Amino acid sequence: MHDDEQLAILASVLRTAVDAIIIIDQKGTIESANIATERMFGFNSVEMIGQNVKMLMPSPYHEQHDGYLDRYQKTGERHIIGIGREVTGKRKDGSLFPLHLGVSEVETDQRKLFTGILRDISELKAAEGELKQLNATLDQRVRTQAAELQQAQLELVEKEKFATLGRISGGIAHEIRNPLNAIKTSAYYLLNAQSPSPQKTEEH
Repeated sequence: MHDDEQLAILASVLRTAVDAIIIIDQKGTIESANIATERMFGFNSVEMIGQNVKMLMPSPYHEQHDGYLDRYQKTGERHIIGIGREVTGKRKDGSLFPLHLGVSEVETDQRKLFTGILRDISELKAAEGELKQLNATLDQRVRTQAAELQQAQLELVEKEKFATLGRISGGIAHEIRNPLNAIKTSAYYLLNAQSPSPQKTEEH
């Protein structure tokens, strides 16, 4: 494949890519930004090219970015290079939104460049937030239902206690009623009998 063909394919990829693609130099200066980048951030290419990529970042990323690049140049310590991570982007109107950022390094004969591929994950984060809210609501419902079940069990135990007490009381009343009836009969006899025999009186 000729160099011209490779360049044409690369240009086509940059134009049609859904994700934002930005190329910066070692100082963080934007050298190229595709159409998706323009749509995502609200800047046109003329406004971005030649500017530091920090223009697309809010604080504290804005202040930290140069430090990341310098540290990488001096020590090779990677904070973003080759490591996908979630960051926050800043649009032209100042609004902020969550991004997934992947950065790769491109080394030519003359210099080193960095390619950033950015994907807007606002919908994903919103879905995650809704899922967390649903989980929290579900957890609360489970806790409430568990408490209600425990209360119902306690009430059932209390009802069983009262029912048992009622059965015991009924049994005791039945057992006491028979001898009380006999006593009542004997007392009535002693009070009302006409000339009872000594034997009957002693018996009653």
